[in-house]
Amino acid sequence: MIIKAQCEHCQAVFEDEGMEKTVWCPSCGKETHIYAKGSDYSFKPNVESDSFDGIIAMGYLLAVLLPAVGFFVGVYLLFKNQHGHGAAVMAMSSAFAAIWTVVFLHFF
Repeated sequence: MIIKAQCEHCQAVFEDEGMEKTVWCPSCGKETHIYAKGSDYSFKPNVESDSFDGIIAMGYLLAVLLPAVGFFVGVYLLFKNQHGHGAAVMAMSSAFAAIWTVVFLHFF
């Protein structure tokens, strides 16, 4: 039976073939749970995952401008289950630390 479901994260409405299961939202790509008809579950944005957007952006920016600080933001993201972003920020921090070292050694 095809039902209409709503993502817990982005509130997008999509169709799916079942209830009481976890699926990937076609809009935002995050896991969301499909509840049975009659369930009194109210859809609320997941504030915790949305609050990481600023920290993730700050991590990438710091990875370029201040690699040592960016590296620790990457470690923080790893501990907060943002594994992909955490590893990417740490890798960028390492790469830009090497780049900034070469630039400063060349000019000074």
